[in-house]
Amino acid sequence: MLNDNPGYIYDYAYTAPLNEWQRLAKTTSTLSRQLRKANGYRDWQKQSQQFLTTLNGLGASVSAHNKAYLNEAIADAYKRIGNVEGRPLDTQQMACIVKDAPNHLVVAGAGTGKTTTILGKVKYLLATDACKADEILVLSFTNAAASEMKARLAKETNLDILVATFHKLGLGIIRKAEEKAPLIYKGDSRKFIREQIDRCLENPEYARLLMLYLLFHRVNQKSEFDFDTESSYNDYLTTNPPTTVKGETVKSYGEMEIANFLAQFGIEYQYEAPYKVDTRTEEFGQYYPDFYLPQYDIYIEYYGVNKQGEVPAYFSGRDGKTATEVYRESIAWKENTHRANGTTLIECYAYEKFDGVLLDNLKIKLQKHNVPLEPVSVDQLFSQMDTGKKNVLDSLA
Repeated sequence: MLNDNPGYIYDYAYTAPLNEWQRLAKTTSTLSRQLRKANGYRDWQKQSQQFLTTLNGLGASVSAHNKAYLNEAIADAYKRIGNVEGRPLDTQQMACIVKDAPNHLVVAGAGTGKTTTILGKVKYLLATDACKADEILVLSFTNAAASEMKARLAKETNLDILVATFHKLGLGIIRKAEEKAPLIYKGDSRKFIREQIDRCLENPEYARLLMLYLLFHRVNQKSEFDFDTESSYNDYLTTNPPTTVKGETVKSYGEMEIANFLAQFGIEYQYEAPYKVDTRTEEFGQYYPDFYLPQYDIYIEYYGVNKQGEVPAYFSGRDGKTATEVYRESIAWKENTHRANGTTLIECYAYEKFDGVLLDNLKIKLQKHNVPLEPVSVDQLFSQMDTGKKNVLDSLA
C-alpha cells in the first residue's frame, strides 16, 4: 500500500481510514468468537490476523516509508537546486524544502537559516515545475525584511518574484476590489482597536471566545517535563509566571488552569489555605492543599506526575529516595489525611493536562459532588480580575 504513494505521508492523510480500520478490527475480533464453526473459518481467521498485524505495524511502516522517501527526495533536490547563496543546505533545511505539506511551520532561532531555506524552497518549486515565478508569493511583516528577501531572491533565481508585506498585500487586494485607493486610518490605532473590541463584546459568541482566551490562552505554557533541569524550568516560570485571572501567581500551569476554570464558573476558592485540621507532628508540618472550595467543603489537589506516576527526572529526592518515591509518599499522605478526617478530596494530574482532558475530568468530578457549573458573564469575569476590565481590554489593544 505504501509503495503506491510516492510522497511523504502525513498523519492527517490516513487518520480517517485508520480510525475506520481500527473499528473494523474490533468488529473482526468480535466475529472471530461467533464464527468458529463456520465453513472457511480458518482461512478467514488467517486473513484477519494478517490484517491486524498490518494494522498494528502501520505506524512503523509509515515512518520507514517517510525516511526512505526523504533520503531519496533530498538527494534529488540537491541535484536540482545546487547551492543556495553559495553553500549547500543541511539535511533539516532540505527536508523542509522537499515536503509538500499544505502548511509548513519552521521554528528556529535567529541566524539559523530560515530565510535561506525559503530561498531554497522557491528554487525547488521552480526547478520541479511545481510553480511558475508569477504563481509564487512571499510575505513578510516589515518593509525592510521584504526588500531584503526580494533582493536575495532576484540574485538567487534571476527572476522577479512577488514579495510584499501583509499590509501591502491587503492594501492591493482592497484597491483592486474597490477599484480605487482605500482611505487609510490616521487616528490612534490602539483607541480604534479598543473601540472595536467594545463593539464586538456586544456579540455573545465573541464575548464567550474572549473569555476563554483570557482564562486559558493568555500565558505561554510549557510542561515541567519539557525541561532538562529544574533550574531551567524555574527560570521559565519566572519569565512566564502562571498567573490566574485574579492576579495570583500559582506554582504550575495546571494549577493556573484549575483556578481559572473555577473563576469561569464563579466558584469561590482559597489557594493553599491551611487544612481545617491541624496536621503538625514531629515529622510533618501543617498541610496546605492546593485549593479549597469553602461553599462546598471540597479540596482539590493537582499532582505534577505523568501516567506512570513519575515526576521529571531532574527533580531531587531525599533520604536515599528518588524524587518520584518522595512525591508518591506525599500523595499517599494527603489521601490518608483526607480519609482519616472524612474530608472530600478531588485529585487532578499533570498527565490529564498533557492529554487535554484536565478540565473536562475536573468538571465531571465536581458535578458528582453536586457543584453547579454555570459560566459567569464576561462582565462578572472582569469583576473578578485584579486589574479591572479597562486595563485588560487596553492591554489587548
